[in-house]
Amino acid sequence: GNVCNLHCCDIKRTSGLAVGRLALADVERFLGELWPWLVQVNLFNWGEPALNPQLPEIVRRIHDHGVGTQIHTNLNHLPEPLAAGLVDAGLDVVVASIDGVTQAVYEQYRRGGDVEKAFGNLRRLLRLRAERSADSPRVVWRFLCFPHNLHEIEAAKRLAEEIGVDDLALGEGGLAGETWTPTGPKRADPA
Repeated sequence: GNVCNLHCCDIKRTSGLAVGRLALADVERFLGELWPWLVQVNLFNWGEPALNPQLPEIVRRIHDHGVGTQIHTNLNHLPEPLAAGLVDAGLDVVVASIDGVTQAVYEQYRRGGDVEKAFGNLRRLLRLRAERSADSPRVVWRFLCFPHNLHEIEAAKRLAEEIGVDDLALGEGGLAGETWTPTGPKRADPA
């Protein structure tokens, strides 16, 4: 979808663009046209995918065709039923965009966002995955690095270990950078 619940600095708002969300009928159409050539479907671009109420069913339909699924989310909207639905549907990767560990730093880029809500939803997703003994989704915390948040990187590493994310991806202005895991740094693009 092209709808977002935050007002981040680099989101391009196109005047006159109709609000839209991916519908199940469209998923069925593109699966019919593109399967078996699909490898992965990225369900994000210029919007917050978790605002689409059909997201778990969309993921399930794609997953049932043996195709990988990934979302990038600000995690400011992830009620329990939605989070459970995504885990149960077989979502492969969740990239959580949280660019700070304190509200004052976080909101400089994620305008209108609540860092505690994002961390709470991150914990909820990991809890649900563990309760279901599921292997997925892989949970990547993406921390875009800017001059205003560099001093929080070490705190982010400690928090990533405490929360139990699979990876902490550190990147300059959204570019792929260092990926850090509780066992130490490694170079890779997490997405």
